[in-house]
Amino acid sequence: MTEDDQIAVLVGNLPPEIHEDDLQDAFEGLGYELDIKLVREGDEDRVTAVLRFDGMTRNVADQLAGRIKGRVWQGRTLNAYVPLFMK
Repeated sequence: MTEDDQIAVLVGNLPPEIHEDDLQDAFEGLGYELDIKLVREGDEDRVTAVLRFDGMTRNVADQLAGRIKGRVWQGRTLNAYVPLFMK
């Protein structure tokens, strides 16, 4: 699939020791192909994941982000949203 067939969900405040495999394991049961990119900017303690799902609708992505936001994972309260500027 191309980027035009994907929608992104950004997940922030992840622990610094996070790996792509951890996120793959957490989201593989959703039924969508998933591409994961971890972004470590400036302070290594700040990690954001860009999760790109093939074929997911905006509505489903918004619901997923809503379920992630505020959850505590490995001692961190997660942030999540679907950006308007990227699919």
